[in-house]
Amino acid sequence: MTTIENTIDIAAKPGEVWAILTDFPRYGSWNPFIPSIEGSARAGETITVHVGLGAAAVPIKAEIVTFRVEQELVWRSKLIAPGLFDRDHIFRIEPIAEGCRLRQMQTFSGPIAPMAGMLTSEVVRHGLKNMNEALKRRAEANGAAKPL
Repeated sequence: MTTIENTIDIAAKPGEVWAILTDFPRYGSWNPFIPSIEGSARAGETITVHVGLGAAAVPIKAEIVTFRVEQELVWRSKLIAPGLFDRDHIFRIEPIAEGCRLRQMQTFSGPIAPMAGMLTSEVVRHGLKNMNEALKRRAEANGAAKPL
C-alpha cells in the first residue's frame, strides 16, 4: 500500500472545518484540487469526485465509507475491478489548543497501486497541499471574528 499525506493546523473549530469539507456544492468556490463533487456527504452515498489534474478535471466514482461528524470522512474508489487498484481519500480532523489539525491522505492498494502511485504521487502530493492551504484560508476567514 502507498500513502500520500498532508497535514495542516487551522485556527478554526473542528465543526467549522467539517462544515466546509462536507459542503460539496461549494467546492468550486475554494478548492483547487477537487473543483466539484456530485452527491451528498453521508455514509454509503455514491459520489462523483472531479479531481483537478492540470487543465482538466477527471471524474472518479467513489463511495463514502466513513462519515464521523467533525472527525473523519473517507471515500473509496476502485479502478476497473475491486482489489486491482483501490484508492481511499481520507480526511481526519483533530482538535488542538489553537483550533484543529486536518490530516488529508490518499492510500492506494492493489497489484497496480505501486506503478500508479509512482505516476501520480507528485500530482497528488501537490493537490493535497493546495487543498489544505485553501481550506485553511477559507476556515480562518470565515471564523475571523469569532474567538476559539
